Amino acid sequence: DDLIIKLKKSIGFINPSKFEGFGIPLAEVAIMGIPIIASDIPVFREIMGNKISYFDPNEVDSITQAFSELLNEPRLNKEYKTEVLEQVNRKAHSKNLINLYNSFWS
Repeated sequence: DDLIIKLKKSIGFINPSKFEGFGIPLAEVAIMGIPIIASDIPVFREIMGNKISYFDPNEVDSITQAFSELLNEPRLNKEYKTEVLEQVNRKAHSKNLINLYNSFWS
C-alpha cells in the first residue's frame, strides 16, 4: 500500500533496466497514469510503443535529457493515461492482468 501511495504522488517513473523479461513494472505504473522514462530496449518499445520517453542507459547525456523532459514536461493527464492504457492493453499477455491492476488501483 505504501508503494502505491508513493507512486501516485510521484512525478514520474524511471526504469534504467538493460535487460527485462516483460516489463511488468512499466505496465503497473502506466495503469496509474504516471509518466515513464525507460531504457531504450526492445521489450519496453514492444510494450509501450511511442507512449513513453526512452533513453540510452549507457549514455549519461541521454539519461539527463530524458529526466529533464520528465521534470519540465510532465504528461500526467487523462489523455496520456488513456493512450498508455490502450498501448498496454494491446501488448499485455493477458487482459485479466490489466483488469486486475485496474480494479486494484482504481
